[in-house]
Amino acid sequence: MTKPNEAPRIQVVYKPLSWFRPYKNNPRKNDAVVDRMVDSIKTYGFAVPVLARSTGEICDGDLRYKAAPKAGLTEIPVILCDDWTETQFRAFRLLVNRSANWAEWDEELLASFCRKTRKLL
Repeated sequence: MTKPNEAPRIQVVYKPLSWFRPYKNNPRKNDAVVDRMVDSIKTYGFAVPVLARSTGEICDGDLRYKAAPKAGLTEIPVILCDDWTETQFRAFRLLVNRSANWAEWDEELLASFCRKTRKLL
């Protein structure tokens, strides 16, 4: 049991691709960028686990899931989030996708970073 002000321990397990159930009502349209994610997986591995319920319903990671078979994977890492309520599960879907846009970029630092890593992208 998690104590107040203590993060729950995370356990990563591996599941076959057939176990997962993509989110049918996903408002993010990402089919056009699957190949970019395939390249990322081939370069860095499957570095960020999918979040899902034990039913296979995906909370976060639809794009990584779609890219996995094209990258030659048959199973992928998952963190189960069965302890969330339905409301928390739905809210986290939005939170995790929207939070990437919360911060602003320092354009000068970003340009410098991109110049230095261009060969990696």
